[in-house]
Amino acid sequence: MKKLSKSTWLLIGLLIALTALETTLILTMPEECVNFFKAHRWPEFHRAGLPDNEVVDSFEQMRKKLKSSLNNQIKYEENRRELISNISHDLRTIITAIKGYIDGIRDGVADSPKKIEKYMNTISLKADALEHLIEELFLFSKLDLKKVQFDFKEINLVSFFKDCLEELNFDYKDLHINYDFKDSGTAIVSADPSHLKRVISNIIDNADKYNDKDKKIINARIRKKDSNFYRLEIEDNGRGISKENLPYIFDRLYRADLSRTTDKKGSGIGLSIAKQIIEGHNGKILAKSEPGKGTTIIIELKRINFGK
Repeated sequence: MKKLSKSTWLLIGLLIALTALETTLILTMPEECVNFFKAHRWPEFHRAGLPDNEVVDSFEQMRKKLKSSLNNQIKYEENRRELISNISHDLRTIITAIKGYIDGIRDGVADSPKKIEKYMNTISLKADALEHLIEELFLFSKLDLKKVQFDFKEINLVSFFKDCLEELNFDYKDLHINYDFKDSGTAIVSADPSHLKRVISNIIDNADKYNDKDKKIINARIRKKDSNFYRLEIEDNGRGISKENLPYIFDRLYRADLSRTTDKKGSGIGLSIAKQIIEGHNGKILAKSEPGKGTTIIIELKRINFGK
């Protein structure tokens, strides 16, 4: 290896300092200034007889990686602050509602056994929503920190999917769920049943929550994608998602243009949880949608026991 001279080390040190300074400036200055700076800086170094293109290019790559890392960190911090803000809003909304009904009972607003029972039932529902929100946030945090241990088991996807949907039908009485598993064959996969059920539940919850139709319909299908994967498809007839918003629906906190209202218990992380769980199964999750007609969420899971 060729030994570098003192002057070369000095120039490398100068480049490192300039790279750090440039990265800081790039994150704060207008784009026009950035382009000018990038266009004029390196030519000046070359005319001054500084290191050749190979050395300069290596530091340019380092600068780009550093900038990307800093941008990712800034984005992560922004998402974290938004998560705290939105979760705090949802918690405060539920707690305020519970306190309001308790005050109504204590102050005599609920002045009959029937009213008291109605208030108590509402308090119970709000407490369930609070518990759901806390559980969802706890799971999201564990998934984000890669601390979830999956308990993989061999399951029949057809019977499992059907059982999940039938159970959810009791919770979502306004939904009309249709099955179509005729082309699925013997769908055997390796999956964590409880976490896969959470994925299906989160998707159905979104399909119900953001459906503006008088008759809410869910069409559930299982298909063979190819010799290696099965596809679970959950199609709704809801409001749909615009082409611009579709790539972001699995991002944490994403809710399109929907406002945060008291009757929507979601935290905005349901589909993000679903994505992380499916990726933990070495699978894929994607979406197709058409505004005004509905959305289809597609889950791809790897087949096992191909001889069956």
